[in-house]
Amino acid sequence: LDLGDAKAKTAVAQQVIPLIKDIQDPVERDHYWQYLARTLQIDERALRQVRLQPDKPRAAASSPRIVPPEPDVPWPEGAMPKREVRIRPLSNHLREANFLRQCLAYPQVTVQVNRLLQQMEQTAVAADDFTDMEDKLLWQYVMQTVETGAFVVGQDLCDSLDDPMVQHRVEDLKTVPPTPLANLERLPDTLVLSVLQWRRDAINRQSQEIKQLVSVSQETDVDLLQMYQKQAYTLTLVKRDIDKAIASMSALNRRRIEESKL
Repeated sequence: LDLGDAKAKTAVAQQVIPLIKDIQDPVERDHYWQYLARTLQIDERALRQVRLQPDKPRAAASSPRIVPPEPDVPWPEGAMPKREVRIRPLSNHLREANFLRQCLAYPQVTVQVNRLLQQMEQTAVAADDFTDMEDKLLWQYVMQTVETGAFVVGQDLCDSLDDPMVQHRVEDLKTVPPTPLANLERLPDTLVLSVLQWRRDAINRQSQEIKQLVSVSQETDVDLLQMYQKQAYTLTLVKRDIDKAIASMSALNRRRIEESKL
């Protein structure tokens, strides 16, 4: 992106702003307004005034596409659907990139984030939480370095990378300004919410896939049907726990904001 090209920056803003407006938690939403403003080098008040493009007419809804399971799960004869490419939602792309960027700038925040997650009976952030391979590798390296205490500041961590693919990813992430020091106190809370939100989105996508698989297997394979129904139930329980953690974290953020005004 050419930051000197006003039209290009406006086009990017018009794509991202609807995603920010869809974020329910006001603290996380404000964070991403600030994040986008810093990235595009635009005053936040001006950014909030950007006019969005009118929605294009939507095509008539077609029958849902079915994403096949992993190869080790057999399909009933004649029921194998065409494989399609899974595309990561842009909102989660932003969340994952921002999370990694802040952890590179302030490595010790990873400890705070994982501690908060564990307090809410959620698992610590792991490589499997990320979509792209380079992000998985980067997170493994970040955690290994944090746990061994082999660095002092984030730049030391970046300088010690020796994997070309991960180095390239880090250079991409470093084009985004880190959170200002004045906002560091709220950063762990914001990042925890991001992790919970993208985990919930992932669960929702898996649930939709399982529902489609249940529909396919209902009349073809009873054993597969029972397996998919069990998976669907498990995902429902996981999502319930994530929703509970999101509600707790949002309430905590609101309480801290109110206390800061006193």
